[in-house]
Amino acid sequence: MLQIKPGVRILGLRPELSVGLQIVYSLYPQAWWPLVITSCTEGTHSPASLHYSGSALDFRRHSSTIPDEIARTSFLLPAQTALGQDFDFLLEATHYHLEYQPKAPY
Repeated sequence: MLQIKPGVRILGLRPELSVGLQIVYSLYPQAWWPLVITSCTEGTHSPASLHYSGSALDFRRHSSTIPDEIARTSFLLPAQTALGQDFDFLLEATHYHLEYQPKAPY
């Protein structure tokens, strides 16, 4: 199940993130917990954060029940591979971070 945390604003997200969100959700191990979007364009982030331009969103991470290595191998790495080079999908201390950041062509 995909959920949006109360108070989270999706207004202003780049349309490319909807594709990234579908890929992440399709690979998320549903038995873990619901996949909850915890931050989009609202909230406080670092000054250069892509959240402010609508190019990033965060998901809740249940780090107390899902060890880092299991999260990396069973979810994070397969998702990053499926997302391709223009997305970054990171495992942060308290959340997963998805951002759309197109790379220069080769």
